[in-house]
Amino acid sequence: MTRLFAQNLLKYSLQILRERLGILFLTGWICGVYLFSCIQRFQAFVGDSPEVFVGMGLAVAIGIWLGLPASAALSNRESESTTESNPDVGKMSITFFVLSLWSLCFPMLLNQLNQVLHLVTVQQISNFVFLTGLMTLAAMALIMPAVFWCSRLFWLTAKNTGFDLNTSLQLNRHVARYLTGIGLALITAAYWIVPLFGWNVSLILPVGMVFVLCCGPWILAYAKPYLPETPQWLKVDSAKAELEPLFKPSENDQRESASIVPLMIRGCSFPVSLAVGILFVMLSRVLFQLYPDSLYLKVTIWAAFLCGIGAAFSFIRSRGITQQIQTAACLSLGTGIIGVSCLALFPLLVSCMLYANAYIEIAQILAVVRGGLTAIVFSLLGWCWGGWLNLAIQTRQMKTDPFTIYTLPVWQPFCFLAGIFFSFWLIGGGIADVKTIIVLTSLGLLCLTAVVWFSHLRIPKTRFQLSMGIFSLAVLILGFVFHQNYDVRHSAKLLFAT
Repeated sequence: MTRLFAQNLLKYSLQILRERLGILFLTGWICGVYLFSCIQRFQAFVGDSPEVFVGMGLAVAIGIWLGLPASAALSNRESESTTESNPDVGKMSITFFVLSLWSLCFPMLLNQLNQVLHLVTVQQISNFVFLTGLMTLAAMALIMPAVFWCSRLFWLTAKNTGFDLNTSLQLNRHVARYLTGIGLALITAAYWIVPLFGWNVSLILPVGMVFVLCCGPWILAYAKPYLPETPQWLKVDSAKAELEPLFKPSENDQRESASIVPLMIRGCSFPVSLAVGILFVMLSRVLFQLYPDSLYLKVTIWAAFLCGIGAAFSFIRSRGITQQIQTAACLSLGTGIIGVSCLALFPLLVSCMLYANAYIEIAQILAVVRGGLTAIVFSLLGWCWGGWLNLAIQTRQMKTDPFTIYTLPVWQPFCFLAGIFFSFWLIGGGIADVKTIIVLTSLGLLCLTAVVWFSHLRIPKTRFQLSMGIFSLAVLILGFVFHQNYDVRHSAKLLFAT
């Protein structure tokens, strides 16, 4: 019985991996383990101060901005090209090679940074401006190239896997698979690979995977007479062929998805990204009042956030301007509800954690409970932001030339990073507390929802729209009324007092 269940589970897992995930998921997993190892080793080496976080945040945002094109023009010839005639396959191999080489050289680069830091005096380190500039330069030299190559590798792999030049549906699925791979890589690295094998193995593991992907076809070509049939889903051409029958959009989807994204949505995506960055920091502070801060919980936050963004890219559809406006309004309103709900439900969360601490004796199960609560909150937040990023992607076909121009949201991560820095400045300077910041941010999102809705639409006419609107506003108003339930002294007395 157990053997049959294990065989069926393995069969269905491989089927999902082959048909629904494929090469982009595997590329995301490799890049996720690689980025986690590099960023965490850098942070463990230089510390966890705000200056270090500023440097790493700027390095990651600039790496994404340099690795992904703001707008890309693709033709039918590029979309239908094969592996033999497409020069991007060589670029993919070179990028994989550089990625593995940088992974092997990263410990030596950290030693070089250690020698540079020994030349800095104590007076210079005590200067905030000098330390911020020094950490920014160090992160630009060590972290930014890794993020750039991972972003570039995604774009090259997505181009070779194939695009639908009429819609952005396949691009959304490519992003969803890649981000899901990164999110699961962070979970497996933090919960299994690093605790069991250490940091060095976590850096060597992507090198081994890159060796399999780059040298595997050559080795299999020579060993093919002696081996059974090889898995074809790892090949880019095979993944491209599988995508066509599975995700071929209808004519209605092509016509509606190819419509121009309203200027209101593209403009409002920037303040929404700023608000999501603020709530990202504030909600992490709220949850860390329930249990101690730790590395695996921080990794869980980012993994759940990225998986939420990937789920939004996979499931949210923008069909026509009317549905785009409705979806944007619902996402901004949902973002505000997530913020105030954590404040209003804080006593209930404290009671649940008190019950878990009292009755769960196994540390692994307690870690899963804490990580599960963290993942639920930040996956919902990632869903809302990912929906806005999905709506901000625009496809525009040229009338004279057979080109389709993709406009990607590469500037929104800078707004998200600005929201994180702004929240750190508010909390660090004692300007406002967590409750005030979350309430004001949610009010701003409510005003933004009204602006987005009434810019193109009027009062909801159908019963479903009216009932959902009233229910959402009622939940948000109740969150505003009961936001005083967030009491740090209450959680400290019940959960942390000894």
